[in-house]
Amino acid sequence: MDQRFASNQQLPSEKRTEELVKVFLNKIQSGLFDPLENHWIRPHDEVITVNNEALTVTG
Repeated sequence: MDQRFASNQQLPSEKRTEELVKVFLNKIQSGLFDPLENHWIRPHDEVITVNNEALTVTG
């Protein structure tokens, strides 16, 4: 990973992520989160290109 983007922060847990998404979506439209089905994706690395340089980011 490009060290410019490195940090000691951990990604939020699935439960915390669900809480954050619920708050966010319900700000957009009340009740928007409730009918959704959650299909979780485990953290994984993706390679992106920025200024013709390949960078790895965790998603």
